[in-house]
Amino acid sequence: MTSDPSGPSDPSDPSDPSDLAAAIAGRLAEIPGIVGVTLGGSWATGVADAEADVDLGLYYDPAQRPSRAALDAVAHDLDDRRPTAAVTAFGDWGPWVDGGAWLTVGGRRVDWIFRDVDRVRDAVAAARAGDVTVHHQVGHPFGFPAHRYAGELAVARVLADPAGALAGLRAELGEFPAALRRALADRLWEAGFALEQADKSGRRGDVLATVGQLHRAVAVMVEALSGHNGRWLLNEKGALRLIAQMRRRPDIFAEEVESVLARPGATSDELGASVERMRAALADVRAVCGRREPGG
Repeated sequence: MTSDPSGPSDPSDPSDPSDLAAAIAGRLAEIPGIVGVTLGGSWATGVADAEADVDLGLYYDPAQRPSRAALDAVAHDLDDRRPTAAVTAFGDWGPWVDGGAWLTVGGRRVDWIFRDVDRVRDAVAAARAGDVTVHHQVGHPFGFPAHRYAGELAVARVLADPAGALAGLRAELGEFPAALRRALADRLWEAGFALEQADKSGRRGDVLATVGQLHRAVAVMVEALSGHNGRWLLNEKGALRLIAQMRRRPDIFAEEVESVLARPGATSDELGASVERMRAALADVRAVCGRREPGG
């Protein structure tokens, strides 16, 4: 793993949510079916600001799903609002985000996010094998790679793990899997394919299709660069900022990509120029990741 996800927080920092998160996790862990609770998101990765949400991962046993009534009771007791927003059913937010609740506790936004521990176990095995599968998921324009579950667990702070299930999965996952690193770099062919399609759309002046393909190419490139650096990419938010902080990357990759996506153009000439700039960025990423251009 690339960080110390269970490292101590700074108790002198009034914005740090560790005590609040631990208290909530303790209550949730008492509900039958809850396997473990983690603090994830920006607070786990060290990039949170004082306004960042507190993301709690609620890992549950699908064979013994926690009682929604029990979850609702804890949510109602904690939430500043009366009546509180109800906890969702499992699967209400889509097959991969699953479900949870949006709460406000002590004036701070606290999100509960369900995670089926059997799916997480499968994702850990797939990540170790270098299996990259991307699923459609509402709210995730890059798609939702199944190995994201493994990444979430790798970087999270484990707050409750009564039977040691999460610790066991983290030990099984170990360092960023070499097979996954190679697979993400190998997928750079998809970025090249997306840019071929963008070129065709750009020649017709089709802004929507061209920009969509540019976006897809970037999604593949940032995953490849993250993997090459042994870093888990958890979502689209802040992805380019994360890449800009990595040691092994093209010098101005983030700046160039932001410039292209901010002003891709409206005419065929402008769109074509954006495609060519993105092709140059892809060539740089291939060089960093040690992947030749197909046919080269």
